[in-house]
Amino acid sequence: MISCPICQTQNAANTQNCSACGAPLSLPAAAPPAPPIPPATPAYNVETPAAPPPVRHFDVPDDPSGFDPSRTPDPLRAQAEINDYYAEQRARKRVRALTWLVVLLVIAGGVGFFIIRNAQKKAYEEEMAKFLLAFRKVDDLHTADFWRCAVRAKHMDVRLAADGRVVTEGLSKAFKNFPKSQPDNVQNKCLPQLGAALRGYKALKPPEDLVKELEGVIAVIEQTRQAFIAYHAKMQQRSALATAEKEILTAASALHNGDDKEIDKAAGYALVLECALPELPKLLKEIKRGPDSHPIAKHIYESCKANPAIADTFRVKCHGQLAEIAKNPRKPAIYATLKSKIAGDDQERMAIDDCFKRASRGFFHTELNAIGQVWYQYRVARDQKLLKTLFTKGKSGG
Repeated sequence: MISCPICQTQNAANTQNCSACGAPLSLPAAAPPAPPIPPATPAYNVETPAAPPPVRHFDVPDDPSGFDPSRTPDPLRAQAEINDYYAEQRARKRVRALTWLVVLLVIAGGVGFFIIRNAQKKAYEEEMAKFLLAFRKVDDLHTADFWRCAVRAKHMDVRLAADGRVVTEGLSKAFKNFPKSQPDNVQNKCLPQLGAALRGYKALKPPEDLVKELEGVIAVIEQTRQAFIAYHAKMQQRSALATAEKEILTAASALHNGDDKEIDKAAGYALVLECALPELPKLLKEIKRGPDSHPIAKHIYESCKANPAIADTFRVKCHGQLAEIAKNPRKPAIYATLKSKIAGDDQERMAIDDCFKRASRGFFHTELNAIGQVWYQYRVARDQKLLKTLFTKGKSGG
């Protein structure tokens, strides 16, 4: 057997080439070394040149690729390695492409988010501004006019008053100055304006953040309407009482003035006193010399001080006596007695007037308190809730 000098494969003895790698198995015989050449003898004396410096040899490092020149490379394996290399490169390219795609998508998403967010914020602010204008239109027109109408202050914005006392005192002053027309003014002018305000509020389309606040304003306006309906009924009652009071005091003046043209009123007043004061005969006996109404005036004053409701005896129970005399004019017996005893001394008339005033104190207390409360609730619902939320949300963009 002959071993291949290249791949060390065992081959038959008569084989010329290796069956594995194809290398020749027998090497040609080395040629005998040439005989040395004797130095030539120069014809003349020439110096022998110095020998050249020895060549410096360096160690060659091993091939880092692991290539073994003694072995023949496998083309299939090499192609596979090349294919793997390109596949790896393509995979890296795909990863880089996907990475950049993700980065671009993130950037585009962020830009798109801010664009959409700014558009939404702008749309929200426009919606808020549109609602504010619509709310102001209703509030500044119908609601403001209602409060001005109620207190009869054409040039005063009652909505901006410091507290509810401005409203209640304004209502009291309005009724005092216009006792006959104020009830009709509230019913025919003021309440329709409040109804228009209520319809205007309900027609508004607020942003979602203000639905609850607007509902609060609408609820307060409805409460205000109910409070003024009760106040109007009370004013009508008070107006009727004020009319009766005025007629009674006018009849008393007719008795004390002794005007024959108003004798029916004087006679009616005599019947009113007789109806309201069961003690009148006894009080008249205390008068020794007329005119002197002091005993009657003292009795009325003390009785009304103890119980102001006695005023209703005059203006409700006995006021009808004036109408009876007007329908059936006559001179009752008590009229002559009163004319001789008290005519000319109107102390009892002043006592009756004082009793009327005493009874009227706090007449509207419950109703005015209710109105003052709903006015305060309106201010809270309007200023501290709806408008404050509107401006806060509008600045922050929702």
